[in-house]
Amino acid sequence: RGIKEFTVVKIREESEDVRSIWFGPKDGGVPPEFSPGQYITVCENPTKEDWCAPRHYTISSDTELRVSVKKIGVMSSYLHSLPVGAAVKLRPPFGTATHTSYFPQASGPEQGLWQLVQMLKLSQAVADSPLPPSPAHVFIAGGIGITPIRALAAVSAAQGRRVLVVHASGGAGPPALKEEMEAIVQLNPRSEYLTGNRSVVSEQSLRDLVAAHQLDASQTHVHLCGPLPMTEAVLASLAAIGWAQACIHVDFFGPKGAAAPMPPCTGACRS
Repeated sequence: RGIKEFTVVKIREESEDVRSIWFGPKDGGVPPEFSPGQYITVCENPTKEDWCAPRHYTISSDTELRVSVKKIGVMSSYLHSLPVGAAVKLRPPFGTATHTSYFPQASGPEQGLWQLVQMLKLSQAVADSPLPPSPAHVFIAGGIGITPIRALAAVSAAQGRRVLVVHASGGAGPPALKEEMEAIVQLNPRSEYLTGNRSVVSEQSLRDLVAAHQLDASQTHVHLCGPLPMTEAVLASLAAIGWAQACIHVDFFGPKGAAAPMPPCTGACRS
């Protein structure tokens, strides 16, 4: 389950600065299994310097090994430059920000991971926590934070739940994955996809959403993924509304604290 070589099999430009990239095993084998909401790690060294530049990218599909990458840094710019057929070194899917339905029958290492997740809960609003079943699921995204929500919302819709997605896209053009999100909310009655600027996730907008859909804030689960300032503001709004902390799930976007120094690059992850 270490670093393996994959090939770019398909590319699609989602917006001015977001590209979706599909990967397949270079050896032609079976793609790795994953749970929607997990991420893969790109282990390349675009600058050819002495340090690795591994980066995590959430799988933006519930069925295919695809990432949707915003061009904002060295690694993302590198991924935006790759053509179909290019080789990329990846670590296997990982992460716990997924549906609880993937864990109950788990055994062995996966069961151990589930137990670890439960042990590490520092509060009821838990970072990277699985999303339990609920009659309706609310998903709140900021910018490229829509990528895990795209995968999770698809699972919720497929399970027959009402899906309410609020996306503060922040860009001037159409939001990334807009057509896919619109298709997902069409699967079940009373589902909705709202997008716009930062005001779409304001406290008043969230209160309007609760009223319009008659949501029970004590039982409706909400999954949040976005930049830290937006995340903090939305959490404050949910608290003011009276949302039950046990129903709030946060998938942190970006670093959670000061980054530790990266180890010297090894031959295994040099490009």
